[in-house]
Amino acid sequence: MSQWLKLLTDDLTDEETRDLLSRASTDLQKFLEAHPEAEFRILEILDRRLSGSLNNESWDEFSQLMGTYLGRDLTHFLSWLALGEQDKRLAMVEQVASEEVLSFLRLLLAYHGPELEEAFVLWKQHPNDWRTFVRHVHYDQIAQQYHVKVEIEKYGGEKVVLEGPPDSLLGLAHALLVTVRMVGSPEHFNPKAAKVFLEELESNRAFFADETEEKDEAPDPKDVH
Repeated sequence: MSQWLKLLTDDLTDEETRDLLSRASTDLQKFLEAHPEAEFRILEILDRRLSGSLNNESWDEFSQLMGTYLGRDLTHFLSWLALGEQDKRLAMVEQVASEEVLSFLRLLLAYHGPELEEAFVLWKQHPNDWRTFVRHVHYDQIAQQYHVKVEIEKYGGEKVVLEGPPDSLLGLAHALLVTVRMVGSPEHFNPKAAKVFLEELESNRAFFADETEEKDEAPDPKDVH
């Protein structure tokens, strides 16, 4: 396992992390000194590759182009910095890097930090897999009923909006449950996802069971004197 992969998986000690970042910062310093146009060239490459619409191939394109220009190790360094918690990671680099290197890295993140992180999130994701699921449930005081609205955004950028009364939601849930059984075998589902799914099924069973029990226990109006 490479040192950078170990860093990503938190398998390095603090001393090993500091040593890796120190060596990478020194290598970047030497590269910038040997190539005065490097800052411009790198930002130019990123402008061309990240300024348009991002997809699940954008990260590979970034890695290949940067690898060709900077080399593998420096590309891993920039990738690690951009993958997430950018402020925290930049603060770690500040402990070992020169001001010239820090100035370049700050400029890089200011120009393309969000795009780099987004490109990584989209990397290898299926465009039709859903990325966010936003629920809106409100009670209409005038109509005296609930209204449910669900907004789904896919990794490919497409947005789907479903809305209607509770019974419509229940019908949709039923249709989805039937569809789940149409997948050949449980082994085709991620075990963790299946566990969460079953727990939620149990919560819903209890939800409807409680409602049924309350109705069963309530006395008939004609029996109340």
